[in-house]
Amino acid sequence: MPVIRPSGRGEPVPDLRDRLVRMLVKELLGEGSRYSPVIFEMATGRGSEVDVIVIWDAWKIVPPADRTDMIREAYTKYRALLEDTAGHLDPAGPPRDPAGPLASVVAIGATRDEALSQGLLPYLVEPHARPGEVDQVVLRQLMIEAGAIESATGVELRFPDARLAYDAHARLASRMPEANWAVAEEAGMIHD
Repeated sequence: MPVIRPSGRGEPVPDLRDRLVRMLVKELLGEGSRYSPVIFEMATGRGSEVDVIVIWDAWKIVPPADRTDMIREAYTKYRALLEDTAGHLDPAGPPRDPAGPLASVVAIGATRDEALSQGLLPYLVEPHARPGEVDQVVLRQLMIEAGAIESATGVELRFPDARLAYDAHARLASRMPEANWAVAEEAGMIHD
């Protein structure tokens, strides 16, 4: 189907694409905002390449076919910024390893609902404290800092692989042991 727009109106897609890529780069630089994505990086064993899953509700307005290219573009820009910064620190220094990760062929962008329905985040890190044993506000904040996503039932701390889940479990258990953290793997769903 064609897209019909009034004359004089600029193309929204390139502007939107550039804005979302810039937001991804900011998140990679640690300058994210409240509306930032959750980015999961998994080692591939191929140098500095990482498999990437980006969970972000901003993807709702981006066709799935465009998301991978946008993630790779953000990683390329992020890496260039890091290498440029490292070059300014010691321009005459010896050759270095690449400054940052590079998104591999596996770069998936999904909304929270897509990620859950597609089983992209099967590992959960959950607190098992009884009501009143922990401060719920602090608990929620810890989970959000660890990458929790909002769901209809509250915040859920989910991961694409066991290693990331157990790493988060260890960090959370050291910060709030009284929450009795546990890692669980969600079983596959059977559809009728």
